[in-house]
Amino acid sequence: MILTTSAVGSILIALDLIAKQTRELEFRKKEAVEQHIVLEARKWGVDERLALDISKCESGYNPLAVGDFGASRGIWQINRPAWPKITDEQAHSVEWSTSWAMQKMKEGKHHIWSCYKIVASKGG
Repeated sequence: MILTTSAVGSILIALDLIAKQTRELEFRKKEAVEQHIVLEARKWGVDERLALDISKCESGYNPLAVGDFGASRGIWQINRPAWPKITDEQAHSVEWSTSWAMQKMKEGKHHIWSCYKIVASKGG
């Protein structure tokens, strides 16, 4: 059996999609979400305790969380009116949204999360 370049490309796309869906299913477990946040925080040089506390306060580490009457989504509760270019898929993706959140934290933009004031007042 000989596969065409097109067929191989389709197979690779399908395998990539399966791998992505498997990772997202794994992220339904709180411990996996916490571990990913810690790894990303270390990678970005962000305070991992603060990152964990903010995401726990915002969503309880639930990637499917929806708040503010549907306007905020994912573990970081990314607000649609404030960030209109971020899709629901991105907001609910633990990998994408955590990378985005770490970038914002690295830029010193902790204030974009309402929970920042709460966790910071308790000592992070």
